[in-house]
Amino acid sequence: MSKIEKIFESKKILIVDDESFMRTVLNGIVKHIGFKAVSEARDGKSALDMLKAKSFDVCFCDWEMPGMSGLEVFEELKNTDELKGVKFIMVTGNIAADKVKEAIDHGITEYIAKPFNEDIIRQKLVKVLSQSS
Repeated sequence: MSKIEKIFESKKILIVDDESFMRTVLNGIVKHIGFKAVSEARDGKSALDMLKAKSFDVCFCDWEMPGMSGLEVFEELKNTDELKGVKFIMVTGNIAADKVKEAIDHGITEYIAKPFNEDIIRQKLVKVLSQSS
């Protein structure tokens, strides 16, 4: 286990997805990796309310959700001083070149394509938690 993985259990994760199955799968993976504090939100507005009420280290957010997209959640994080330190990982089923470019144009540097596995999730978490805010 790497040094960064040893600190996983002290970090707080928020999983945002309108599909309960995807939240359950991702929750199970991050807990298996070693995270203890994992919360879930079913939409962007609930996620923002949670992010503002409680500090989180990492937010996994689905791109395509009704009401408020993952991109809109990211923009709100980026433009809210107290939320700028939250590491953001976009989760999407659409990895078409134009979508990837759109994410990059908005400043999203980390994304995961569905379907994903534990190794991919672990690699992304090690990467984002190793970066300074």
